[in-house]
Amino acid sequence: MRNQHSLEEIAEIHRLLEDIKGEYEHGIRAALQKNDPTLFGNPHMIPKLKKIQINRGLGLAAQNTNVLKKSIAEFTAITGQKPVITRAKKAIAGFKIRDNMELGLTVTLRGAKM
Repeated sequence: MRNQHSLEEIAEIHRLLEDIKGEYEHGIRAALQKNDPTLFGNPHMIPKLKKIQINRGLGLAAQNTNVLKKSIAEFTAITGQKPVITRAKKAIAGFKIRDNMELGLTVTLRGAKM
């Protein structure tokens, strides 16, 4: 089974995710413009950060409700919002996946939540 993350590791991940947009605006954009002034001579040509999407595929482990609940709790602790449960769009017999089966989690961060 997968390693269980300690609360310290989750807190460290949360601190890293706390201000991704600020880090991008102040650190990465300036580095991009400095490293390649011909490509990013105009500041409007530098890519903008619109959203951050975090996904986790659980596969067949998502059928176990305890694993799904723990993953939801981890995502909520890390991102600060409840994840959306992704489901199978169609059945694939070779992978033992049925239609509308729960397979993973996803969270989209926009605006101030980045």
